[in-house]
Amino acid sequence: MTKAIRWLKEKFLIISILAVIYFWGIWASFGLIFGYFSFKYLSGPAEKMRGKIPSIRLPLGKYRLHLHHWLMTIVCLLILKLTGIFDLNSFLFWVGGGVALQGVLCYSDWYKIIYKTA
Repeated sequence: MTKAIRWLKEKFLIISILAVIYFWGIWASFGLIFGYFSFKYLSGPAEKMRGKIPSIRLPLGKYRLHLHHWLMTIVCLLILKLTGIFDLNSFLFWVGGGVALQGVLCYSDWYKIIYKTA
């Protein structure tokens, strides 16, 4: 990853935290920060490196489906929001937001969901 992209990603994280503080309050920001850094610790240090929590990759014939932690978190948050269990003021909702943000900002292959197997 180039220095410019890394710099932009770091600034995006800071701006995201400041925006959350402004619009949703300090507890939402703590949730965002906690989710981000907890999964920074639990997930692999780089793409295709095993973390403390292994990745979920499902075989699909000649392909492999990679269920990224950010993708699973967003799906869970949407389901919980649509069913009314969480709202935007929930600390746990923002923890999930931090988890998703970490997955997108820390990996260059975050958008690759279906891989062709060798």
